[in-house]
Amino acid sequence: MSGRAPSLLGDIMTKSHSDNKPDVIEIDKIVNGVARVLIRWNIHEVPAPVMDDDEKSRTQWEYDQEVIMWTLPTPDLTPDQIAAYFKETQTEIEGFAKAKRINWKRTDKKIDITAVKETYFL
Repeated sequence: MSGRAPSLLGDIMTKSHSDNKPDVIEIDKIVNGVARVLIRWNIHEVPAPVMDDDEKSRTQWEYDQEVIMWTLPTPDLTPDQIAAYFKETQTEIEGFAKAKRINWKRTDKKIDITAVKETYFL
């Protein structure tokens, strides 16, 4: 058992693994001013599984990861401006990704939206 506190959702969240140390924020792609961003946290080294007797023991990186879509303040930013923007907003973006991961509730049950009464907000 590791020395880390258990996840809020127990074992239902899986960890990601990599042989290379991952960046905390990685911009996968940007389309029409919306970035697909990979957010990683709880990054630490762990022993990698040994697949056969001839393989040497090694370590790998284990981490939590969430993929989010993040709208840029304007679609015409240069690469340097995008890098600066993500550096400035890193804490906000990480918080959003972690909240998305923790608050997501998966259900296989179909939700009947016609059964919901209409509510009007003034």
